[in-house]
Amino acid sequence: MSVEAALELLSEQAATLSMSFSDEEITEFETYLKALAAYNENVNLVADASPELVVKRHVLDCLAVVEVLIRLTAETDGGSVRDPEAQRRTLIDVGSGAGLPGLIIAIACPGLDVVLLDSIGKKTKFLQQAAKQIGLEKRVSVITGRAEELARSPKRSSFDFATSRAVGHLGLVSELTLPLLKNRGRLLCQKSRKQVDLEVKELMPVLEELGGSKPEIIVPKLQTGENEHVIVSIEKRKGTRQIYPRTWAEIIRHWKG
Repeated sequence: MSVEAALELLSEQAATLSMSFSDEEITEFETYLKALAAYNENVNLVADASPELVVKRHVLDCLAVVEVLIRLTAETDGGSVRDPEAQRRTLIDVGSGAGLPGLIIAIACPGLDVVLLDSIGKKTKFLQQAAKQIGLEKRVSVITGRAEELARSPKRSSFDFATSRAVGHLGLVSELTLPLLKNRGRLLCQKSRKQVDLEVKELMPVLEELGGSKPEIIVPKLQTGENEHVIVSIEKRKGTRQIYPRTWAEIIRHWKG
């Protein structure tokens, strides 16, 4: 499938979520798809970077998070992350990799200032290049680093939203991201349905100390792939205890048993 056909598929499926993209936004998605395909020839960011599969497997999945962001901001103050003139909000995408979902969210949500965080330099190099090519460098910043270290910096408690896709156990993601959120901020973590029930159960004993609310499981209308995907939404209700996040070795030991 050509890039043009992939973009047509994107527009058609976005319409099922009551989203329509401007010509400028479609061009930004096109630039992203081409940048990913070119970079993936030398650095393996995704298994298959052909435009059709990237849209089907990844971009549409990311739009489900955009749909939730639109709903949350509308419920909070009637604003919209789709409106570049609305109140500015901040989002950090932890373990951003190929910019999924972070760069897709940045394209679809002009009302957000987005930080893309990854510990691997080859990935952040792509993110920096792609953000510049798309023209997002004024509201997208890229950090090569680790979330557990960033949460010990002035960035602690500074974000309205945090996202994570295919990073690891829900408990691990919660420990890394909740310290970065403001009170009333929201973690949106994309998970496979078959994983989520056990991981929520294992998270609950420490969720109070992390400052998080009881997880809400959102089943997106738009499903891609063979396995059902969900979005786990956790609101930060109070400050995270200062002992969190722990060191990476301690986090891995705890959440991998």
